[in-house]
Amino acid sequence: MRHEIKKIQELMEAAEYVTDAPIATSVHLALALGKPLLIEGHAGVGKTEVAKVMARMLGTNLIRLQCYEGLDASTALYEWNYQKQLLHIKLTEESNSRSVGEKEHEIFSEPFLLRRPLLQAISQEHRAPVLLVDEVDRCVAADTLITTSSGVKRAQDVQAGDELVSFAPDEFQAARARVRKVIPRTAPSLLQILVGGRLLEVTPEHRFVRYSDAGYEVVQAAELRVGDRIPLHKNLPETEPAEPRFEFADQIGVSRSHLRNVIQPVSPRDSLRAGVLEKLVLELGPNGSLTSSENGHRDGVCQSVAFYELLGYIVADGCFRSARLCIADKDRANLEVYARKFEEAFGQRPRIVRGPHENYELTCHSLPLGRFLRRVLGHGMVRSRPRMVPEFVFSLPRAKRAGFVRGFFDGEGWVGDHQVSAASSSRYLLVGIQCLLSSLGVDSHIVRMRTHPGNFGRGPFFALTASDVGAFVKAVGFCSPAKQARIQRPPTRRFTRTETLPRQLVAAALSPIRGRGVLNGMPSHQTVYDILAGRVRPNVSSLRKIAGSLPAPELDDLLQRGVVLGEVTSIETVEGPQAVYDFVIDGHPYFVANQVVTHNCDEEFEAFMLEVFSDWQVTIPEIGTIKATHPPHVVLTSNRTRELSDALRRRCLYLWIDYPSFEKEVRIVELKVPGINHRIAVQVARFMEALRRVRLSKVPGVAEALDWAQALVSLHADHLEEALVHETLGVLLKDADDMKRFRAEVAKSGLTPFLPAQS
Repeated sequence: MRHEIKKIQELMEAAEYVTDAPIATSVHLALALGKPLLIEGHAGVGKTEVAKVMARMLGTNLIRLQCYEGLDASTALYEWNYQKQLLHIKLTEESNSRSVGEKEHEIFSEPFLLRRPLLQAISQEHRAPVLLVDEVDRCVAADTLITTSSGVKRAQDVQAGDELVSFAPDEFQAARARVRKVIPRTAPSLLQILVGGRLLEVTPEHRFVRYSDAGYEVVQAAELRVGDRIPLHKNLPETEPAEPRFEFADQIGVSRSHLRNVIQPVSPRDSLRAGVLEKLVLELGPNGSLTSSENGHRDGVCQSVAFYELLGYIVADGCFRSARLCIADKDRANLEVYARKFEEAFGQRPRIVRGPHENYELTCHSLPLGRFLRRVLGHGMVRSRPRMVPEFVFSLPRAKRAGFVRGFFDGEGWVGDHQVSAASSSRYLLVGIQCLLSSLGVDSHIVRMRTHPGNFGRGPFFALTASDVGAFVKAVGFCSPAKQARIQRPPTRRFTRTETLPRQLVAAALSPIRGRGVLNGMPSHQTVYDILAGRVRPNVSSLRKIAGSLPAPELDDLLQRGVVLGEVTSIETVEGPQAVYDFVIDGHPYFVANQVVTHNCDEEFEAFMLEVFSDWQVTIPEIGTIKATHPPHVVLTSNRTRELSDALRRRCLYLWIDYPSFEKEVRIVELKVPGINHRIAVQVARFMEALRRVRLSKVPGVAEALDWAQALVSLHADHLEEALVHETLGVLLKDADDMKRFRAEVAKSGLTPFLPAQS
C-alpha cells in the first residue's frame, strides 16, 4: 500500500471510521485532484459518514446541502431576508433624507442576505470546507394515472421508452417527452392536492408550474397555497381501441373441482341432486336425456356492452363472499335490469332476493364466476377503499367505455337538480372514472366530502360531480329506470368551476379585436374591455362566448390547445409510507398526471451545479460576484433512486460502497457500540450477513446493525436466541411484509441459517 493511502486510512480509522484501501484511495484522490467524489451504495452503508470523517480529518466545517428539501438554485445559494428588510423599512420610514434608490441599495446588501449551503461553502474564508450534496427525489404516487401517447397508464406501469404527454410553459400548450428511466421508491408521506377538481398525490419536493398575472414560476408542492393556479390538460390522446379477450373455461354454476368431488367413489351426501347431475352431464358431454339445448348454458362470456355495464355495476356496488356474487340495491327494478344483462353476458339468470338491510340482492352462487371476476377486475373487486378502475377499461372502444361508466353510475350515482354525482371512499376509483368521463367528453370534478359521526364507515370520502347533465346524458346516460325518470326533467341551472387562461396570452389574442374598431353593441363586447383592463379574470367560459361571437383566430387557437388553469382548492398531508415513482425524462421536463401538469426533472439544476463546480463563483445581481478563496471538497451521495446526468458523472470520481464483509462488520460493531462483547458482535455480524440474503424490500444496512447491537447491549444480552430476535425485530426491519418474510424463514428452519455455528 502506498504511503499516502496508508496515512489516509490511519486518519479515517482515528476518526472512528472502519475503512479499507478502495475508500481511502478514493478520498485521497478527491483531496489531491480537487474533484468531486460521487459515492453510491445501498441505504445505511456509511456514505454520508465518509463526508463527516473527511471534515474531522481536515479539521474543517461540514456543510450539508439537503436536496430532499428541494434542490434548486435559489434554495442552494441564497435568499433575501424579507422580514428583516420590511422591519428595516418600517423603522426608517420617518427618515426622508435619503432617496428611494439609496434605501433600496441598503436593504439589498450583505446584512440582509441569507446564505444557503452552496454560498456558505463558496464564501468560507479560512479553510476549504467539505460540501456534502445528498440525492434528490421528486415522485408521484404509484396509482397516479399518467397520460401517454398510447393511452392512460398507472405510474407503476410506465416503462422506459414510453412517450408522455408533456407541456411547454412558454407556449402554454401540450408537447411530448420520452421516459428515459423509471425509479420506484418509498416516501414517508405525500401531499394530496385538489386543483380544478383533479386530485393528485405527490412528494413535497415535487414541482408545479404556478401562473400569475406576471407570468409563471416553478415551485415545489410544499410551496403551493390554496388559490394558486396551475395548468390542467383534460384532453386524452386518440388511441386505437384494444379490447382484451377473457377466457372463461368453467360453466358458471359449478366448478370442475366440485364435479370431481361428486364422482368420487364415496361422494358427499346429497351431492348427486338433479341439478348437480345435470351440470355434471353437461360438463362431461355424454349422450342422454339430461343434456338439453333448453338449459341456456353457453361456453365463455359474451363481451357485449351489457357485459361491461355489469362490470361497472360490480365495481360500484358488488362483492364476492361465501362463494357467491352479491350486488345490493334498494331499487329492485334496477337489479331486474342488471339480471337481464348478467344473463346476456354469462348465459344464466341470477336470483334476486331480499337483503338484510331493507334492500334487495342480485346473487349467483358460483366459485368459477368469483375466480373469473377477481382475475378480470383485479383491484376493482377488493375492499372499498383500495378499489380502482381496471386498467384495460381505458383502452376499450368508446361504446364499451361508456357502458362501464354507465354501470358504475347506475350502482353508485345519484341525480340532483343540476348535477350527476357519485361518492366513494376510494379516491383512485373516482380518479379513474373521471378520466373515463374526460375521454367521453364529459367534464367532472372531485371534492372531499364532509363526514358525519353517524355515517357508515370511516372517512375520508370523496365525491365525483358532473355538472353538465346534458353532456352526461348524451355520452353516458343511465339504465336504471328511476334515474332515467329523474334525469328527464331538464336541469334548472348549470354550475361550473372557473377555469382561466394566462392573462398575457389572452391579452395578446384580444388586442387585435379591440384594434378593429368600436365593439359597442356586439355580443360580449364589455367582457373584452374588462379583461384587457384587468377588471376580471380571463375565464374560459367567457372567452368561448367571445370566440363564438367575434372573429378571433388567435383566441380560437388558445382555446383549442386543451390546457387551462385550475385553482388549488385543498392541500392535505397523507401520512404513512407509500410507493412512489420518479421519472427521468428527455425533452420538456413536464408530464400530465391525473390531468394535472407537473414538473419532474432536475437536469437544469445539475447544469447549474456543474457551472458552479467549474469556477467556484456565483453572481448576485444586487451585490456582485463572489468567488471562492478556498474551493470546497465536494462529496455527492446517492442511493441510486434517481438517474444523475452523464455530464455530472464525468465530472466526479466514483466510489461504490457495498454492504461490509463479515470481518469488517464485526470491527464496525465493536468500534461503534461501547460495552459490547466479542461474542455478541460476531453473532450480530453473522446474523446481518444471512439476513441480507433474504429477499426483503428494505434490506437493513450498517446503521440498523449498530442500532440493533446497541439495543442488545441495553437489554444485557450476551448471546442471540429466537425469542430475543423476535422481540427486537422492529429495530432491524422497518416494513411489515419484510417481518412476515423473516418470520416465515425462521418458522421453516429456525435461526440455524442465521447463526450456523451457534457462536
